[in-house]
Amino acid sequence: MQSTPVRISVVVIGTVTTLAAYGFGRTSASPVDDSKSAPSPETKKPISSASPVQPVDAIALPELIGAQPFRKEPQPSTTQPSAKLDRASTKFTFASLRPRALTPPKLNIPRISVDQVPIDAVIASALPSATSTKATKPAVKPRKITVAAQSPLASPPPPITPQSSDSEVPAAAIDDASYTLGAGDRIRVELFNVPEYSREYQVLVNGIVNLYLVGSLSVRGMTPLEAQTAIARKYAAIVDAPRVDVTLLAARPLRVAIAGEITRPGTYALTTLENSSFPTLTQLIQQAGGITQAANPRKVMIRRPQASKPPLTIQANLWELTQTGDMRQDLTLRDGDTIVIPTNADINLAESSQLAAANFASDSKKALNITVVGEVMRPGPLVLAAATGGLPTVSQAIQQSGGITALANVREVEVRRTTRSGTTQTSRLNLWQLLTSGDSTQDLVLQQGDTIVIPKGTTLTAAEVTQVGGSTFAPSAIRINIVGEVESPGAVQVPANTPLNQALLAAGGFNRRANRRSVQLLRLNPDGTVSRQPVPIDFARGIDEKGNPILRNNDVILVDRSGGAKVEDTLDKVSGFLGKILPFGFFLR
Repeated sequence: MQSTPVRISVVVIGTVTTLAAYGFGRTSASPVDDSKSAPSPETKKPISSASPVQPVDAIALPELIGAQPFRKEPQPSTTQPSAKLDRASTKFTFASLRPRALTPPKLNIPRISVDQVPIDAVIASALPSATSTKATKPAVKPRKITVAAQSPLASPPPPITPQSSDSEVPAAAIDDASYTLGAGDRIRVELFNVPEYSREYQVLVNGIVNLYLVGSLSVRGMTPLEAQTAIARKYAAIVDAPRVDVTLLAARPLRVAIAGEITRPGTYALTTLENSSFPTLTQLIQQAGGITQAANPRKVMIRRPQASKPPLTIQANLWELTQTGDMRQDLTLRDGDTIVIPTNADINLAESSQLAAANFASDSKKALNITVVGEVMRPGPLVLAAATGGLPTVSQAIQQSGGITALANVREVEVRRTTRSGTTQTSRLNLWQLLTSGDSTQDLVLQQGDTIVIPKGTTLTAAEVTQVGGSTFAPSAIRINIVGEVESPGAVQVPANTPLNQALLAAGGFNRRANRRSVQLLRLNPDGTVSRQPVPIDFARGIDEKGNPILRNNDVILVDRSGGAKVEDTLDKVSGFLGKILPFGFFLR
């Protein structure tokens, strides 16, 4: 039986190959007359296995794989094959093709009758061998997954809680959009309705995560929300409209630096806390030993690096935090932050004690190395330990130095403080206001390395000396000297503000030769002169500047002899002299 020749067009690896040279079921190899075999568009009928096979000018082979069909263009008059690229459709069209001008590939097409087998089955059986030039195993590509659309009211599935090891700090509860990912972070990528693609990833040193099936992606400098968008674009190649959630499982250790008025400046490696929160500014300051008394808490500067942007400078007001409890000032730290605590221009006496009581101040329980010079009993360097439950102050330093002397000028006490920048701050204190009006701001809180200078006074009144002598920063005991006619002459240590009568009693009182009517008080004045004051003695008299004055440190009390004692002493001297020059029996006559 003579079969009708068939003209077939097949797409092989992106090009159109004409199989018109093959006549299925043809008994001779004679050329096919194109003009006879090509029917007009009006006479074309669908091909089926039940009807006789008719000539076809083009087969919509791409329809078998879901693309648009190729149609053969009208043949031009030229006999030479020519091809052009249709820029609009980016498909090749062939103006004229001659079977003798092509070398068709060797197709393993069986010689079967198209009357028995549908032509679509014949083409499908020929495509696998025609699209591969080598006998290699085809690469397996991930299947395209279509995610089923859900109702807008449907709630997303609950997040998967990772099982982390004991050495990792969980950070699932952290929800801060300003956090940027970096090397060492552990994240979990969840693809909604595609659990087989959900994975946990460790951000590598170069900031890359190796995503399952879609390859690597750099997430360094991205926030979790930005990484979520970038990962969704990656998975869009194999998943229709992917919904991606990125969760931070364990944050990397934060490396930050702190400088300025801080006890221990330097760099610190901070980890997330037990409650899965990032460390804050005050927590870093506490770890660094606290701010010094010379710090300016109103202008704490934080320099934060940004990816592809200039560093961001943030100013925090820690004084506002202590006064109003504004927690926005206690910033959450980020990796790479640099904190600078500036120096205050002047020492603020009113704020000093409040700042020292803050939890981010330096530890007040630690001993301080300071120096006290001037009018104190034991000037020089000392180690000051704060009182129980209190702060190290100027009055405590003076007490530990033995107290002030009688010549001290408590109105012009100076505290000299060296800052971290090398400059010296000087604060003038008026301890007289502390004594008279209770102005506690004058009792300045000290810090490591302070120097206290107690100047000498020149215009002190007796009342001022008495009042200062009874203060807490005066010496608890004074040393006086009693010479003359007392039972125990010599140096005597008595409490401060001891009157003269009490000092005489401390020396054992008068002996029988003493002049009980008056004594002489010798005192070193602030101007360097020595005064001599007669003081009448009346043990029944109260404290009186003229009759029973308050003694000062290093006062001297001179107790003279009585008149009878003087006569007796004179006679003793005369008799002794005469006894030397006269014979022994001269007085016996």
